[in-house]
Amino acid sequence: MKDKLRDAIKNWNYDELRKFEKEIGMGGREVKKIIWEKMQELDNSTKFCTTCFAELEPYDASYTLIFGPEGFKKKASFCAVDCLQYFLSHIRDMEKVKRKTRSKNDANR
Repeated sequence: MKDKLRDAIKNWNYDELRKFEKEIGMGGREVKKIIWEKMQELDNSTKFCTTCFAELEPYDASYTLIFGPEGFKKKASFCAVDCLQYFLSHIRDMEKVKRKTRSKNDANR
């Protein structure tokens, strides 16, 4: 695994490496998202926890959240309640940022 990662980043320039290092230092959300999307692309039939990427056993108790606007629903699965809570807390944070941005845009009109 280390060798594949080393090969993948060996042609990056200094700025790209710094951005990647910063992303990982901040929790690596974008990196996790890219990995998650690739995992879904490779094997859509196997389910993974949206938060920690643990493989979900088909007949074990797990949690599934369906969310999004009508016509564009998304489905997220979780291995445990703590992963679900972590996901929901980030959704709340994103909504707060969206509201603040909208308020600033409305005030500037």
